[in-house]
Amino acid sequence: MPFENSLRCVARPRSPERGVIISWLVPSLLVLFDGLIAVRLSAADTTAIKTLTAERAEQLVEEHKGPLNLAGLSELTIDVAAVLARYEGDLLLDGLSSLSPQAAAALATHAGSAGKAVDPEAIAARVSEAFEQGDLQLSRFEEIIAEFGGEGSIPTLSLGGLIAMKPDVAAALAGHTGDLRLDGLKSLSAEAAAALATHVGSLSLGGIDGLDADVAEALAPHMGDVFIPDAVLEKVTAELQPPATPVSPDGAEPGLNVDIDRTAE
Repeated sequence: MPFENSLRCVARPRSPERGVIISWLVPSLLVLFDGLIAVRLSAADTTAIKTLTAERAEQLVEEHKGPLNLAGLSELTIDVAAVLARYEGDLLLDGLSSLSPQAAAALATHAGSAGKAVDPEAIAARVSEAFEQGDLQLSRFEEIIAEFGGEGSIPTLSLGGLIAMKPDVAAALAGHTGDLRLDGLKSLSAEAAAALATHVGSLSLGGIDGLDADVAEALAPHMGDVFIPDAVLEKVTAELQPPATPVSPDGAEPGLNVDIDRTAE
């Protein structure tokens, strides 16, 4: 083919139909590409965050999509906890090895406001005041949580890095409504179990090594599913089951006098 003809073939104008298709396809592909990049960034980058300010937390709450995984955080201030609690998706804080009652109370409002603005300073001041006055009753935490919370979607709050829990922290977290995952806990006191029993929703204790009978009884009133390892469940069920009453060969219970006094006949 002569050079001029090949040049004309390359430079030949596109048909109107082809131009319409391309003009629609290219922007769509760009949008799809941007979306995939955003999803990849939102899924991976947050785990690398080691420290977090209230301002940065505000940005994450407003812009992040999908589960907010902050496994890199090793500590959490009250004001940051109050901001993160507004996130309307799964909140994964499995890097925390400890949690104050104040921060726990702030986290308990997670997704409860569903768009309602929460003043971090106000909630921190209210919970701190109750803490300093020694007012750690569950009812007090519930009042504070109800004041700053509200109705909305109920995603997951995961605190898998906590291996132990004091009763006041348990009482604060019990105000959370929804999926509460405490899969790092190795043991639980009866007092902490009684506080968690007032939680409404599913409660996951997948890391528990064992449950004493009094702890299991304290958890029993929980209104929702409680997930514990099968081996632990089987053991505690066997301990709580009353021993079977042995039966004598003649069908009478031992210790029961079955002789009939016939002198009265």
